[in-house]
Amino acid sequence: MKRILRILVWTIRIVVYGAFALVLVIALYLNIPSPIQEPSQDGIPEIFVTEEIDNPLFRYKWDTGHYPTTEQGLMALIQAPPGVKNWHGPYLTTMSPVDPWRNAYHYRYPGIHNPATYDVWSSGPDGQDGTVDDIGNW
Repeated sequence: MKRILRILVWTIRIVVYGAFALVLVIALYLNIPSPIQEPSQDGIPEIFVTEEIDNPLFRYKWDTGHYPTTEQGLMALIQAPPGVKNWHGPYLTTMSPVDPWRNAYHYRYPGIHNPATYDVWSSGPDGQDGTVDDIGNW
C-alpha cells in the first residue's frame, strides 16, 4: 500500500512539473511577458511630472517661501541657488532629473498650463519640446 501511494505521489509530481514546464515553453514561444520581468518604463515620465516632483517642490516652497524660478529650474532642488534663504535641501537625490530618453525634464514657474503653480514636462520620446508626445503635469 505504501509503495502504491509513493508511486501515485511521484506520478502527480511529474504531471504537475510537466504541466508547469509546458506552460513556460508556451509562454516563451508566444512571447508572453513574465511577471518577474522588469516593468515597462513607459509611465515613468508621467509619474514623475504628476506625482514624484510634487513633494520636493512643495518642501522647497515650504522652506524658502516660493517655488524655484524658471531660471533656477529643477537644479534648485539639488543645490542651493545663490541668494535663496532657508534652503534645506537637497530635495531630490539624483544629480540631474532626466526622463527615460535621457533628456532633462523642463520646468517653468509660474506655469502657462498651471498659472498658480508650475509646469513640469518631458519632451517625450522624440526629444522635441512642444510636440504631441510631450508629457506634462497638465
